[in-house]
Amino acid sequence: MIENYDKNFKVDEYYFLVDIQQKINENYVNEDYIDVNLQFKFDKNDLKIKSTGKINKKYKKGQKIKVNINTFDYLKNIYFFDGLKEMYENTSNKRYISTKVVNSKYAEKPMFEVYLNKTNERQIYLLVDKSTFSIVEFKSNLIKNKNLNLDIKENNISIKFRPHKDNWILKESSIYMETSFINSSANISFDYIIKTYDFGAKPFPEFKKDVKENEDIRKIF
Repeated sequence: MIENYDKNFKVDEYYFLVDIQQKINENYVNEDYIDVNLQFKFDKNDLKIKSTGKINKKYKKGQKIKVNINTFDYLKNIYFFDGLKEMYENTSNKRYISTKVVNSKYAEKPMFEVYLNKTNERQIYLLVDKSTFSIVEFKSNLIKNKNLNLDIKENNISIKFRPHKDNWILKESSIYMETSFINSSANISFDYIIKTYDFGAKPFPEFKKDVKENEDIRKIF
């Protein structure tokens, strides 16, 4: 997968038009939602984002949610190459508690299904085209994890690709996370969906406004 990545995923060649829907819910009462269209341009794992400045839909329910969301690490890793190298290193050094590869089919094409378990609560899944070693789908599921500040109940990431000519391009991606803050009663769920609805070799002229990759999109619009 690593050796064939540049051949299979010519990500740097395209400008992607994506629809992003972000929803934050606090204590199952307060809600903050925004839906915008953005242009993505990858240069390896360096991501540049532009917008038209327009909002498709935005609403708030209940009290103001004070939590800020930073999706920068997630967005740049949609490029996925560094993630593959990390998975290879972890596999080579036997850092997973279990690994499994299963022969499968998707759209009548022979596939590998790869299962990597970091812990009993953390599972990674890859669907891989058998003939080209292209990644068709990636999933990371984390259930129950505590650190100094957060009590994470669930954290799921999904990335899907679709064929285009002789390679593959981004189709859609999503994050769902539910967590609470240790020493606080606040329970937060975060739902973030990206869907590619167009792409091309040239930038889309109406997308001129720069967007900072590390900012919560609610604060920009």
